[in-house]
This record gives sequence, structure tokens and C-alpha cells, in this order.
Amino acid sequence: MERYWEVFLQSFSNFGGYVWREITFQVDPWYVNYFWWLIVLSLVVWGLEILFSMEEEPSQDPQGFLVGHLLHVLQLLHLQAGHLHGIL
Repeated sequence: MERYWEVFLQSFSNFGGYVWREITFQVDPWYVNYFWWLIVLSLVVWGLEILFSMEEEPSQDPQGFLVGHLLHVLQLLHLQAGHLHGIL
């Protein structure tokens, strides 16, 4: 049981380190930095939504739009963080 607890804690530590390296551009090569690519892509799509809105009166409240994309980014980062090897 202790081994599982250790793997559990280590997985959070490793994922936190991965996210920190993504945010601070410590990945090599730089163009595999999914965190900032998705942030930029989200901002571009949000800007296009404001410019070419399909609504009669576009609301420029980004909260719902950005929260949805932030959740998507976090999900992709979680998938990219790697898998726990050697647990089973």
C-alpha cells in the first residue's frame, strides 16, 4: 500500500513539474510547448468570435468562452504529462 501512496504523491509532483516547465518555456524544442500554443489559439479564436460574431448584439464577456478553453487546455496537459510507468 505504501508503494501506491508513493506513486500517487510522485505523480502529482511530476505533473506539477511538467506544467511548470511548460509555463516557463523550459521545454526543448520550444514548438512542442502545448500550453502556450493552446493559449494563443484560444485567444485567436476568441478574437475572431468577437470580430465575426453570429449574434445580433455580441457580448464581449469572455468568461464562458475562456473557461471552456482553459478546461480543454488542462485536459490536454494532463494527457501529455505522461503515464505512470511500472505501477502494475
